[in-house]
Amino acid sequence: MARENTAWAAFGVAATMAAITGIVMAAIVAFWDCQAPSSFACVPVERQAAVVTIFSLTLAPTVYFAKRMRSDKIERRKASVSLHAELGDALSCLDPSRHPNLRAVDVRGGTIHFTSRMFNHDIYDSLVNSGKITLLEVGIQQYVQNVFQEIKDHNMALLKIREMEESGADPSRAQYLYWRLEDSEYKLIDMIPAAMRRLESRYAIPHRATAEG
Repeated sequence: MARENTAWAAFGVAATMAAITGIVMAAIVAFWDCQAPSSFACVPVERQAAVVTIFSLTLAPTVYFAKRMRSDKIERRKASVSLHAELGDALSCLDPSRHPNLRAVDVRGGTIHFTSRMFNHDIYDSLVNSGKITLLEVGIQQYVQNVFQEIKDHNMALLKIREMEESGADPSRAQYLYWRLEDSEYKLIDMIPAAMRRLESRYAIPHRATAEG
């Protein structure tokens, strides 16, 4: 699956250009008889117009595909860099040395440790809603999707815990949420750096130094 989007795009442009070249050459031969004049200016006006029209019609798709490939490349770069930054911010929130907000809650079976911070996923959501996430390779899309799903599950568990605490409920009534939150953060500590490394490797993004290395 590696580099499939770029490879298919390049193949499409190459095939299009080859087809255009064939059409133009065939058209010129068809409009230029065996006793062709020595210069284009001597060719009848109607034949000049026909050749120019064919050139114009066949050049347009080439220009379009070239611009589309350039635009996709720019948007792919923006998407990968933005996702990398958003993941890096989430990872830094899990680092107590940078954000000393780690909490400890005693529940039945032990003490739960978790960070009391919501993780941002606005950039990821924007890329999904706009369809620009599809500019990334399928394998990276899937892995990033898994990471942000875990982030959203983490945020939902934390939100429910906050609502429960504000209501004055006994923490033991929601011990599953506490365990779920701690487990989610342990997963994210592994998943986020892996996703960042994939983006760095595939899209030549400078490595972001973190507590995870």
